[in-house]
Amino acid sequence: FLQEPERFLARGQEGKGIPLSCLSPLTDGRSRSTVDDSLFFPAFDQAANAGTAMGFWGWSTGFLMAQRLGLVPAEATFGLDMLPERQKDVIFRRNLRRFLFVASAGLAT
Repeated sequence: FLQEPERFLARGQEGKGIPLSCLSPLTDGRSRSTVDDSLFFPAFDQAANAGTAMGFWGWSTGFLMAQRLGLVPAEATFGLDMLPERQKDVIFRRNLRRFLFVASAGLAT
């Protein structure tokens, strides 16, 4: 990347939130390099509603990076349940399902 910046960066890209005269990474609109899919440039792509969407894209990018590093299964897909603020709800629902399963198994015997 540092040895060939002209391969990964370009001027005149709209939607990056910087002047067109500045260099910015060539990305797919979701922070991933279009030149090398192992490179990510979080926060260089603008979202329609910057605040919420940028947070979502940030987590999505982190998920893709973790997947690329083998920390998340390749077949996994990113969804809202992956977000930390939703984990409390996910854990509650999982525990509720387990409780209901155990309770119904106990009634069946």
